[in-house]
Amino acid sequence: MGKELEKKYLEVLEKQDWSVSSYTDDGRVELEKYSPAGEDFLMCVNVENFPEAVMGYYESFDIDDHIEMWVEAKKNGVSGVPPTRTLVADAEAIDDMLEHLAYALVGIEASEQNTWYIEKWYDEDLINVLKEIGITASEKNLERLKSECLHIFDDKSTRNEMLADKAREIFEEE
Repeated sequence: MGKELEKKYLEVLEKQDWSVSSYTDDGRVELEKYSPAGEDFLMCVNVENFPEAVMGYYESFDIDDHIEMWVEAKKNGVSGVPPTRTLVADAEAIDDMLEHLAYALVGIEASEQNTWYIEKWYDEDLINVLKEIGITASEKNLERLKSECLHIFDDKSTRNEMLADKAREIFEEE
């Protein structure tokens, strides 16, 4: 058997209800999680550079292809395939599952690379924002807000300008 996943990755998988189904002889790991509609969803990715492998899988996951696969399976007599509307919602949920896992794993790596400041956001922050604008803070609304806000802080130009201003302020005094 090849290399196994590090404990930090296994903890993220467990927290998000993913499980390791098996390891392959060629250095990959098969991960498993049930979708909301009950699909036993499996993905196989490299153990080496695991966070990047999961991110690559997420980025290449095609919702339409996934739906079409099941529609075709239903046409070919596979039993237990739910209605198309359910397949659409489920494929979108699988895409969300993959996205959350990928960013959680990449986040571990980022936090270990000379990080000197970490900003944490909590459900309470989102609940307060929703209440402030008059939206019900349901679990569905919280999850939707989380998924839509994943990348809103990626552009760090304003923060970098603030750092440069502070550096000028500190070092121009000398």
